[in-house]
Amino acid sequence: MDTESSKLILPFAWPLGVMIGLYAISSIPGEPPDDQTIIYAVFSWFTPTVHNLLHIPAYAALAWTLCRCLQPYFYGWIGLLLAVMIAGAYGALLEWHQIAIPGRYASFTDVVLNFTGAAIGAGFAWRRVLTFPSL
Repeated sequence: MDTESSKLILPFAWPLGVMIGLYAISSIPGEPPDDQTIIYAVFSWFTPTVHNLLHIPAYAALAWTLCRCLQPYFYGWIGLLLAVMIAGAYGALLEWHQIAIPGRYASFTDVVLNFTGAAIGAGFAWRRVLTFPSL
C-alpha cells in the first residue's frame, strides 16, 4: 500500500477497532455458558445499572475516534454531528442485534445512553481541536 492511501485508511483503524470490540461485547450471551470465558466472567460481576452506564464511555470512545478521523474531511460542527450520528446509529444497530442473542434484549435506554456517550466523546474531541488545532 502506498503512503497516500495509508494516510487515508490507517486513521480509520481506531474507530473500526472500537466497533469490533463493541460488537464482540454485545454478542456475549446473557445466560452463563458451560465454559465461561474471561470476558463473560468479568462482565458478570457488574450489576445491570453498571452495564447500562458503561455504554457512555464506550460510545464516547467511538465518537472521539470518529471525530479525530473525520476532522480533515469535515471541519467544524459537521464532522462532530456526523461522528455522533454514526456512533449512535451503530449503538442502535447493536441493540437490534442483541435481540438474537440468548438472554439479551434491546433497550431504548441503552440507545439513549449510546447517543449520550457519543455526544460526550464528540465534545471532548471538539475541545481538543479548539485547544490544540495542530494535533
